Amino acid sequence: MNQVKFCFGIHNHQPVGNFGWVIEEAYQKSYLPFLQLLSRYPDFRISLHFTGVLLEWIKQYHPDMFDLLGSLINRRQVELLTGGMYEPILPAIPDRDKRGQIEMQTEFIRREFGVTPIGMWLAERVWEPTLPIHLRAAGVKYTILDDIHFRYSGLCADELDGYYLTEDQGAALGLFPIAKRLRYTIPFADPDATVSYLRGLAGGDGHRLGVYADDGEKFGVWPRTYEHCFVDGWLERFLRTISENLDWIEMLTFGEAFAQLPPRGRVYLPTASYSEMNEWAMPADVIEHYDDFVHRLKELHLFDAHEAFIKGGYWRNFQTKYAESNLLHKRMLYVSELLERSRKSLTLEDYESARQLLFAGQCNCPYWHGVFGGLYLPHLRGAVYQETIASEALLRRSLGQAKSGVMVEVADFDCDGADEIIVTGKAQKAFIAPALGGAIVELDQLDIAKNLVDVVSRRKEGYHRKLLTPPDTAAAGTKSIHDLVLVKEDGLEKLLLEDNYRRAFFVDHLFSPGESLERFVLSHAAELSVLTAHKYDHRHESTSQGLAVTLTAAPTVATPLGEVQIESSKRFRFADSGGSIVAQYRLHNPSSATLVADFGVEFGCGSFTWPPNESELRAAGHPADLTAPLSISNCREVLLHSRLYDFALRWRVKSAAEWWSHPLYTVSLSEGGFEKVMQGLILVPRWPIRLAPGESWETEITLDFFTEFSQRKS
Repeated sequence: MNQVKFCFGIHNHQPVGNFGWVIEEAYQKSYLPFLQLLSRYPDFRISLHFTGVLLEWIKQYHPDMFDLLGSLINRRQVELLTGGMYEPILPAIPDRDKRGQIEMQTEFIRREFGVTPIGMWLAERVWEPTLPIHLRAAGVKYTILDDIHFRYSGLCADELDGYYLTEDQGAALGLFPIAKRLRYTIPFADPDATVSYLRGLAGGDGHRLGVYADDGEKFGVWPRTYEHCFVDGWLERFLRTISENLDWIEMLTFGEAFAQLPPRGRVYLPTASYSEMNEWAMPADVIEHYDDFVHRLKELHLFDAHEAFIKGGYWRNFQTKYAESNLLHKRMLYVSELLERSRKSLTLEDYESARQLLFAGQCNCPYWHGVFGGLYLPHLRGAVYQETIASEALLRRSLGQAKSGVMVEVADFDCDGADEIIVTGKAQKAFIAPALGGAIVELDQLDIAKNLVDVVSRRKEGYHRKLLTPPDTAAAGTKSIHDLVLVKEDGLEKLLLEDNYRRAFFVDHLFSPGESLERFVLSHAAELSVLTAHKYDHRHESTSQGLAVTLTAAPTVATPLGEVQIESSKRFRFADSGGSIVAQYRLHNPSSATLVADFGVEFGCGSFTWPPNESELRAAGHPADLTAPLSISNCREVLLHSRLYDFALRWRVKSAAEWWSHPLYTVSLSEGGFEKVMQGLILVPRWPIRLAPGESWETEITLDFFTEFSQRKS
């Protein structure tokens, strides 16, 4: 009888910062029942990857599962795979951290289970040709990629029945191709579909190899899959069906296949990820064109034969698509470089602690967005910021910098061709962007390790049109997550709004007189000018109490009566004490026309306000609702208190203002379907101004920071 070999791999992951109840549900619905069922079919052998962050959680909350894993490893039914300890996108982190992340997880596995893995799971299968030398240096001999990676390099589908070798600078690495057909049919099609696929591979020499590897959450966590896999019994039928055909199907772990089988040849793969990720990395308008093109090819029955020529985008372009992702990424690189420069000045304990925090901050999920990406999830984005900022705060304490005065750096921090001003004080770190009107795009409160500005702007996404024109979902059967269109609540299409500027702190607006809050919330405000769209000149100087940064520009404002040029300046004062930041504003009209407008300063308060039921907004001493638009007249003071972090931020204005407040909602797609997510709270003090030729107007805004706020109140 013709023989075939079959490698079956499972990858399990939960992000840094995910809710404990979410991980617990995944454990109860997927991870545990999968292994319990697997243990009843000892001839079904698999390669298994748990990310390090998930293994740490299991060890803390379900250490008995380590006993189950250990027994499966000891009877050689399970091969453990290594990976980056906190599941980073390896090409996106420094080379020293690539090796460090892998070695940290390998050592964890060796310490807990007594085995040393030689294969690894590559996060999101994001491949770049320079990876082999770094993986081999970390002890990795092979990894697993999608078959589309190989087809992009020119290989045909019938050449993907075994593994290949690649190399970089002579460092050779084995590469296994995951069969897309199996990835889409397991667990969604009848088990006989897998048997049929393997029968088609079976050959006389017995060396042909079928490869499946994908997320373990497909078995119980994805929508409708728990009932499908465990209640209706799909997984047991699958295990039993394969086990009944072991006279011609030989189950191998990837490590065994790598050791026993010769490579199919040498190959060099282009940069790529799985095809859906390549699509998600493109701009929204391009995604729509891409989807139309793919749909047309499928109508003409041309897609399957020509898919290799339809590559889509490239993972790193998430940093172009989302300014928030780019800032988070560059913040991580900043701390990694600081850690490396400081290494010789640190104790071993402090170095290891700071490195572990940094590595946790490299967890990939909030750096991108697709069906699975977490950029739009404030708790994941905020957690990664928190780990990264905590790493720097630890370094500053260890190096004796925490009590020093205010320091300033001027550099192109976010690699956009324009310098930022980075001000580091006793308790805050501010990133000022002169090219964005002097807005503060990141403001870190170091003692609670939170970025107070961590908020995502509203923007068009390629999948939004599915919400506007949803396909028929009434067909029977369990669909892949990529085919489902689920909606968590009605009316989400009304929230498909787009911002035309970057959300931040100190975003300056000139509105038409009497502009309404409703129009502002709906992005319909009649802006005379978003001053943040202008590039400001800048200078900084030391003062007796700290540091001052002055930003100036002379933008032209289009008014109903004609163009008016104004001179705009704001001066930030950062105190050595670290308790406050003062912004002094001055608008001067040197033109011959009068300027009549409303001047507003926007503050986009991000993930530290999330969840909203753990935060409190008080205006003029009275409580206000975070989750509803609100306008407050003649107010000089607003306070925002996070009970979760016991931290408060207070705004004080020199001249009374009308204050606008509203929640910022985005509509994004996740495993569970379309959902509304509150990204943060938008606060805007605004003043009516009338500047005749030669006249000036001034105001002052003070931010006060309070940690351990509840103790201060008592």
